Amino acid sequence: MKTNMRYSKLLKELLLELSAENIIKLINYLLGKSYPRDSGVLKLKTGQYMLFLVGNDIYRIEIGIDIKEISFRIYQHSFSIVPQNVNAVDFNELKLELDFPKLTVLYLRTNDKTPSEMTTRLNLPDGDFVTVKTQVKYLKDYAVQELTDVSMLAFAPFYPFIYENESLKSSQELDKLTTDSLLIVNKIKEKAFTGEIEQSAAELIIKSLKGILKDVLVKVKADPERVDEIMRGVENK
Repeated sequence: MKTNMRYSKLLKELLLELSAENIIKLINYLLGKSYPRDSGVLKLKTGQYMLFLVGNDIYRIEIGIDIKEISFRIYQHSFSIVPQNVNAVDFNELKLELDFPKLTVLYLRTNDKTPSEMTTRLNLPDGDFVTVKTQVKYLKDYAVQELTDVSMLAFAPFYPFIYENESLKSSQELDKLTTDSLLIVNKIKEKAFTGEIEQSAAELIIKSLKGILKDVLVKVKADPERVDEIMRGVENK
């Protein structure tokens, strides 16, 4: 639970650092939308989570690690923020119309139990019910080149999770993870230099990538000396 909350908080911090234009690029690429790049984006901060209001559409993008925990958490917190999105009120008849956010979960870890879709049935007091679907994405489906594109940079720090279920004790796998991590760092610096992303966002992405990289290397019990060597290489970039 604490690990999930830690990474959810990190994603919120990353999204806060991105410009409205880059948020639109993220929504368009990740969710297959086609909003104009100059579309206005309203960021709604709610505790450790973030909502985006684009026109009349409300989006919530979340990362998942533990399946049961994320299934409960995304709906618990989405309901807590629904009352903030009242778009039609008739006080004479005591009627409210509430907008529920469009939910998307990007799973950092996957196995044979990771769902390909999430559906929740909401049973209402009058016996009626509503079915709410959550769009599911997998981090492993995105190549390192995609994560270095401006539209997906918010997820670049989580890239080392792709290797977490593999044997990182082999020199070949460690070398590839190191090369890919260095590529991400270099690309982020380039985009900050050219003004494609904010400098503050670039610094946070690189710092977060280094922390997650070390966490993954330690978890898979890679050779401590090799871990130190890899981290020194990344730190010096």
